[in-house]
Amino acid sequence: MKAAASEARHAGSNDPDVIVAQWRAIFPDLDYDTASLWTRMRRATKVVVDASATAITPFELTVADFDMLAALYREPPPRVLTIAALAEATSRTHGSVSVHAKSMSERGLIKRLEASVDARLSPLQLTRKGLTLVEKIVPAIVAAQTEIMAELTRGERRELATLLRKIGAPKARPRRSSALRRSPAR
Repeated sequence: MKAAASEARHAGSNDPDVIVAQWRAIFPDLDYDTASLWTRMRRATKVVVDASATAITPFELTVADFDMLAALYREPPPRVLTIAALAEATSRTHGSVSVHAKSMSERGLIKRLEASVDARLSPLQLTRKGLTLVEKIVPAIVAAQTEIMAELTRGERRELATLLRKIGAPKARPRRSSALRRSPAR
């Protein structure tokens, strides 16, 4: 009876400790320290992204839209990037950047400059309207992120930044485990 009650309490749980315990029960020989961290990082990311999305909502933008506008804003005048450079700057695909660029171009937030041959090479430029919008949004996003990070001391925030920098640096690419490199059994 006790096991059934515990099982019911943990079924569909969203608690990282419960999730790891469930996996540990299924695959007891694996090390779950990283899985627990991974789950917590995903959750923390979701909290920050959701707060940013909430701060952006009154401006009728998505987080992807804002990321692109912000990347253009950070460029020196005339604030121009190619789709490829914008994709790199925002960690998005070329296709995603193209879709968002079309929408923001229609709204007058960016403009597509003429390319010589290939439309995919057309540079994108932040317009005055886009620039003004970024200047309105940044304080709202920073306030939302500051509220979330208020749970941490200044020292904890610095330490967290240092640790995340170690795993988020461009040179740190996920390595496939040897189990994933093996060909499937036939």
